[in-house]
Amino acid sequence: MSRYLRLAAISFVAILAFGISAAAQQQSSTDNSTPTGQAKGTPPLGSFGGSDFDKVNLFNGNVSMQFPLSMSGGRAGMGAGATLSYNSKFWRMVTDRPNPQNSYNVPTYDEWDNGTFIAPGWRINTGRLVARHSGWNPSSGNCGSEPAGNQETLTRITFIAPDGTEYEFRDTLDDANPANDGQPSLLGPANCGTLQAYNRKSVWITYDGSAATFVSSADIWDISLIPGGGDPPFQTYPSGDVYLRDGTSFRVTNGRVDWMQDRNGNRVSYTYYSGSPNGGFLHTITDTLGRVTEFSYNIVDPDDVTGQTNLLVRVVQHRDPSDPDDDQVWKVVRLKLKNALRQDYVTDADPTYEELWPGTLTGPFNENMPSAVVLPTGHSWKFLYNRYGEVASVETPAHGKIEFDVVAGAGNTPTGPSPFVFRYLKERRTYVRAVDASPEGKTSYDDPSVGYPAVGTPPAETVVDVIRYIGTTSIINRSRHFFYSHPLTGVRSPRSDGYTRWQEGLEFKTEEAGSVGSTWVNRSRSHATWRQASPVGWIPSATTETENQPASNPRVIDKTTTILENGLDLVSKVDYVFDTTPYNNVTQERVFDWGAGAPSSTVLRQVNRTFEKSATYTSATIANVVHSRSLVLTESVGTGGAAESMTTNVYDGESIETCIDCRRRRTIRHSTLAG
Repeated sequence: MSRYLRLAAISFVAILAFGISAAAQQQSSTDNSTPTGQAKGTPPLGSFGGSDFDKVNLFNGNVSMQFPLSMSGGRAGMGAGATLSYNSKFWRMVTDRPNPQNSYNVPTYDEWDNGTFIAPGWRINTGRLVARHSGWNPSSGNCGSEPAGNQETLTRITFIAPDGTEYEFRDTLDDANPANDGQPSLLGPANCGTLQAYNRKSVWITYDGSAATFVSSADIWDISLIPGGGDPPFQTYPSGDVYLRDGTSFRVTNGRVDWMQDRNGNRVSYTYYSGSPNGGFLHTITDTLGRVTEFSYNIVDPDDVTGQTNLLVRVVQHRDPSDPDDDQVWKVVRLKLKNALRQDYVTDADPTYEELWPGTLTGPFNENMPSAVVLPTGHSWKFLYNRYGEVASVETPAHGKIEFDVVAGAGNTPTGPSPFVFRYLKERRTYVRAVDASPEGKTSYDDPSVGYPAVGTPPAETVVDVIRYIGTTSIINRSRHFFYSHPLTGVRSPRSDGYTRWQEGLEFKTEEAGSVGSTWVNRSRSHATWRQASPVGWIPSATTETENQPASNPRVIDKTTTILENGLDLVSKVDYVFDTTPYNNVTQERVFDWGAGAPSSTVLRQVNRTFEKSATYTSATIANVVHSRSLVLTESVGTGGAAESMTTNVYDGESIETCIDCRRRRTIRHSTLAG
């Protein structure tokens, strides 16, 4: 926990008795929802670079990494374990109000969801569910002895996946419309504060195209109470079931995952520590074969006879309870930040808050950081940092190395009337061997926060150049990425209800270019047309293109590709038709031939699909649901006329019938696809 929040007090003791938390006298940009500029993990509609273990969010400059801690096998080769995840977007500003007359902007690295991180940017998370309750437009009525209340209220539920990706669930009532005093469900004649202001029921869904569902064990209500003393909106921790579109499900109790099950029926169960010092941290995993994996935190390595190695985490997988020698052990080695700095960040002075954030906090910033993940084989991932605690170097088990330069962007303004932390990945370098002085290649990234004005209209788009090199000077190519909106728009110019505008962060154009000497030459261009599945009903006069509305399952309806060759533009197009259900499944895909300056009208390939829609597979409110929302029933491939091949899938105990050439009606039968 950061130095700042260790000193913070807890208020609203009476309200906490109802299971509601409110961090004492602090507000931040993540109170109502998480803006795209601070998004972690790999959101379903993002654009990313990187490698197998690290991903770079091109829109906001976040670096995310995943390192398995234990592996559990299961049927069909599927299984689950725990993951140590890292995201570089961990610094944020909170507004501290020690009393009603004063406020201070303070940096912190604590996670907004309270309780899964083990070091700045690092967490072991099996899944976390939080309801964020917000309200605005305080009542001017006379509440007498009743507490004051907001006239408009809203609740959003966020599921934080193990990699840090956040899924935002909204209720299914009236397109998740914020409740206002014109709605009879609000209690109290003068809209006075209450813990049950508006019942949003128990079924919640995502609207970002990911087709996930949360079914709460009890109805979830808006809260119209106004937090006192400048505190943030309230958080609660519901119980219920989370279903992802691929059939993965999570059973949640009070915000923590009890078990996770994949589509093959492999179930992994979790327990957590209670009480001090590790309360809320993952304690055990029991896999589908009954094997137990145990987690210990902040201990001296029992395998080091010198007692000099400190561990953040020790993970023991008991593969055979009767044979301790068969245990597998993973270790996360711990070092103070000042002892784990990349060489070019080492100075005589220890890192301090004054150095990092002048004019805010005082005192040392010298947290315990993961310096290595030691695998059961003895091989290791090794980590070094910059002075902000951001990962600056990763040495792989094969002794290669990747370096990351994370720096402050133009949008980094931790002081002033609109404080915000914006740091992004500027450069990524790869080395064949960790001991090499020169990289084999590097990639540079533009600052996506450039161009946001202090006042006035935010830019309509963000452009990020990604340049790849052999070595450090020989350019291979450049890609230019065009995104709707700006990563700071949702922070500094949010909607009044806190919803993210649907276009924010969507990439609509990409250009690929090479260099001829010092001149860039465009090679190709792709352009995507985005549309909402439907307009949000409570936004006046909204259409599927209206920018200022929340997401309603955005999708790409067509994509054109242009090859620029010898002054001639050759253009092809693919267009898509989607199903009428909110699952963003493509029911038709047509590929058009190349044409000069415009796509040809000739269809080279047309694919038609139908999908399983029965409640057994798609419902989230019946018992023993499969919840697999992209199961293809039929798929035909042709050229726009007669189908030349067709595949029919029948699930659970039936065969798959395939027509290779429908004109000859040849049929091949296969074994069961799913069961």
